[in-house]
Amino acid sequence: MHIIIPGLQAMIAFQCMLFALYLILDRKLGVIANRINLGLLLVLATHMVFNLFNQHLTVGSLPDLAFGFGMFYGPLTYFYVRALIYKDFAWRAPYWLHFLPGLLLSVIPLWLHTSTLLGASLIFTSMAIYLALSYISLWRFQRVLLHTQSALDRIAMKWAGKILLLNAAGLFFNIVSVGRYVMFKAGQYSIGSSNELGDWAEVSLFLTLLIMVNAFIFKGLLQPELFEGITPEDEAITAQSMNASPVTEIDSERQLQIKAALMSHMQRNKPYLDPLFSLQSLGRQLGEPPRYVSQVINGHLQMNFSDFVNSYRINDVKHHLQDPQENRTILDIIYACGFSTKSNFNRAFKQQEGITPSEYRRTQQQSSDKIN
Repeated sequence: MHIIIPGLQAMIAFQCMLFALYLILDRKLGVIANRINLGLLLVLATHMVFNLFNQHLTVGSLPDLAFGFGMFYGPLTYFYVRALIYKDFAWRAPYWLHFLPGLLLSVIPLWLHTSTLLGASLIFTSMAIYLALSYISLWRFQRVLLHTQSALDRIAMKWAGKILLLNAAGLFFNIVSVGRYVMFKAGQYSIGSSNELGDWAEVSLFLTLLIMVNAFIFKGLLQPELFEGITPEDEAITAQSMNASPVTEIDSERQLQIKAALMSHMQRNKPYLDPLFSLQSLGRQLGEPPRYVSQVINGHLQMNFSDFVNSYRINDVKHHLQDPQENRTILDIIYACGFSTKSNFNRAFKQQEGITPSEYRRTQQQSSDKIN
């Protein structure tokens, strides 16, 4: 363990600096999420180098300064997730206040001794709070997608979810590692006793960090579609759609006109075949404000946008499954009909039809055999 842990820390520091250099030299800092990503990589690299030096040096209160680094991870992750979710996310001056506790916890140990338990408790509390805020933002994002997008498996949502899952795993391993260390120092384990649980938890923590760092470069930096987030208008439309008594901005006659144009457009032009079809694009195609189209879909059709679009896609899939000459696989059919993933299709199909696609196809084949 005395070799594995420093080795992992050195690898994390090297990877962070390498990826930070890639961000800078490849001019990818125009996207604010990448700037936040750069900050996270630099903080993590500095933290790992600091830990490596601390294993060989004892300079006054130097080891206690490490507490400050831990306070930066929560805010940086939270703002990274928000930059993924919101298309026009902009950094504001008050956001810097989120990093003030980390700065204070870095400076205070220069004058006052900070116990390991107190410092770790503050870090864990901060990380847990920001992790909860990030999950809340992601939940709101998913709710907006229901009313404005046709692909519920949007890559930004799945990617942010994985990042938060890795953060939660890291927090857990960190708590186990520090808790075991504090108990060991408090004398609840004898000097000769094994602290293997704490060591393995620490190894797991650094492995999680290494996975997360590599994920940032292989996924987060190389997929620009990650940053096609939602807009304030999308949120406003969602809030209006979920209102128990939604405010109607257009009269009933205009609503019926929009509904007629909408149904005709969907049947004639089949815009739903585009996997990234959205309420905004539908509004542009109809020449109507997206919020008006949303009012018609919610008020007259009693559906949210996602269910409305998927109903057309499912009808197309059913048409192909009913064709005895159709020899394509179900997966090929659903992609051709606008679904972007099998899981999204299965969920939507069972919700509408009450059975799985395989059961539906088997039923159709049996019916065809009886007729023949």
